[in-house]
Amino acid sequence: ITNIYTDITFPSHAIVGAARTLRNLKGGGEREAIRFLSRRAPCSCLKEMYSQIKRSMPKQGECNNCNKKMERNCLMVCNRCRVAQYCCQECLAADWPIHNHMCKKIAAVSNNPRHDVGCGM
Repeated sequence: ITNIYTDITFPSHAIVGAARTLRNLKGGGEREAIRFLSRRAPCSCLKEMYSQIKRSMPKQGECNNCNKKMERNCLMVCNRCRVAQYCCQECLAADWPIHNHMCKKIAAVSNNPRHDVGCGM
């Protein structure tokens, strides 16, 4: 039996975009869930709900290491893949052995010119 997925190739922007979408849905709470649905469902009520919620609720994110939720603009982002987020330098260093493998793969397919520098380390 062959695996049909081994022959499928995806454009690099799709892979990086999917990784960021999953990251935002995981840590972004209600705001990101409504944003995701409003862009995919032909429902004006979702678009109106998102319009209201984006004015009142800041963007949220989640640390890749400790899962602490906080405003996204307070999180550090990996310099190489631009997907992983961390609340502090200690969490970045603690998660690096695990994150390194995914980071290399995302950076290899992204258009990020800093593909040789991972997590500022």
